[in-house]
Amino acid sequence: MKDYGKMSEKEILILKLESQLRMEKKLMELGKPTLSTLGFMTNDELMAMLKISRATAARMRDSGELRYSKKGNLIVYKIEDVIAYLNSGFERK
Repeated sequence: MKDYGKMSEKEILILKLESQLRMEKKLMELGKPTLSTLGFMTNDELMAMLKISRATAARMRDSGELRYSKKGNLIVYKIEDVIAYLNSGFERK
C-alpha cells in the first residue's frame, strides 16, 4: 500500500489517471461508450486536473508537448498520453 503523504503531486495525478482509466474500461464493458469510457479527457478536464490555464494547455498542444485530437471546437486528450506526459517530467510553473 502506498504512503500518499510521501508521494509527489505528479505521482498522485498519475495514480488518479491510471485509476480513472481502469474504472472507465470497466464502465465500457457495462454500457454505451462515452468520451470518458473510451479513455479520453476534455480540455476542461485536463486544465482542472493539472491546475493549468487555457493558455498553458494551448501552449502544450502547440509545442507538441502533449498529443491531442480536435473535432470542431472539441479538444480531447488520450488519458494514456496525459500519463506519459506527466511521466516525462511535467512541472507546474
